[in-house]
Amino acid sequence: WIYKKDVLSGYLLAKAMVTGVNPYLPLTELANLWLPAHNITDLNHPTPHPFAIGWLCLPLVWFSYETAARVWLVFELCCLGVAVALFFRALDLKFQWRHWALACFLALGWVPVLDDLWLGQFSLCLLALAMGVWVMLCEQKDWQGGLLLGVVLTLKLVGWPIVLFLALRRRWRGVL
Repeated sequence: WIYKKDVLSGYLLAKAMVTGVNPYLPLTELANLWLPAHNITDLNHPTPHPFAIGWLCLPLVWFSYETAARVWLVFELCCLGVAVALFFRALDLKFQWRHWALACFLALGWVPVLDDLWLGQFSLCLLALAMGVWVMLCEQKDWQGGLLLGVVLTLKLVGWPIVLFLALRRRWRGVL
């Protein structure tokens, strides 16, 4: 399954960015450049991700793809830990390592989290960023929340309703 992970398209996008190759060639062509021995033929479309995913995956290009997929898994696990810690903060719960570890462990038993890890997707990274947005906005730190929201929107347009909500609340610093 390592060659069917979503991070493959981000990795190939970042590789193309670094080497000057058109990053929106079909993924099979990009894979033939950097992973020719693996005969990836079922991805006859360009990457479905925006250019910012390539920026996010830039540190991975210095590794072989197999190592990069493992590094991405560790990064996703760290994002899960950060998201759980921010969830505790949003609920004004006192942070204790035991409770945090238990919550992370329980989250690993939830099918959407397992699927994200198994498929090497970007959702846990977006979750950690979205939790950061939530905490900052709840603490009336509109500039910081708006900055994190901008990062979320750059990676994926899932946060646009929050921009509308902030505009309706006239919290212009967060919108900007």
